[in-house]
Amino acid sequence: MIHQLKWVVAGVIGGAVGAWAWAAITYWTHHEVGWIALGIGVLVGMAVRMAAGNIRGWAPGITAAIFSFLAIIGGKYVGTKLLFDLELLNLTNDVRVTDEEMAVVQAMKIIQERDVAGEPVNWPPGQSATTAKQLSDFPVDVATEARTRWNSTPPGEHFNQKKARKEELRSKIRANADDLRMAAFTQSFSPVYGLFFLLAILSAFKIASGLAIKD
Repeated sequence: MIHQLKWVVAGVIGGAVGAWAWAAITYWTHHEVGWIALGIGVLVGMAVRMAAGNIRGWAPGITAAIFSFLAIIGGKYVGTKLLFDLELLNLTNDVRVTDEEMAVVQAMKIIQERDVAGEPVNWPPGQSATTAKQLSDFPVDVATEARTRWNSTPPGEHFNQKKARKEELRSKIRANADDLRMAAFTQSFSPVYGLFFLLAILSAFKIASGLAIKD
């Protein structure tokens, strides 16, 4: 039991070092380097092998293989998350709101006001309140009124409304961040990474087990 605990501790330490090293390299280079997974497998295998001492066999090998797998997945996830969060930060910081976009906001308000008042809205062919994205997508009279409203807004109110709109857009981006982050993680896998993962796990098992595997 004591021996097995040593293997586990060694596997955890080796895996943690390897995982964070991969995540750090991914973050600083902005690229995932697949062969680092192999290095994690070797590192975990060596750590468990040292902890196992004279004990050889499947038990330390499987222990190393398991922690190697967990370290690779963990390191890949953390690295992907760091890159995604960096891009998310850049995206939210780069949010810009133009006068044309603010006029579109005014146009949507006018549409809502007319709906409440029961007034008809003559949409251009193929356009509606759910599809209109640009001012040219709205009825001409609505677009004209929207521009007039926005242009007549005091400069101080211009600033406040643009600021509020920026924060609204940033909130929408952040609201979808978790789903997008997980999608980025799952889509980062490829057959090449799968090969490196397999080689890493086999290397961890072979080194930690101490078994001579004949080709």
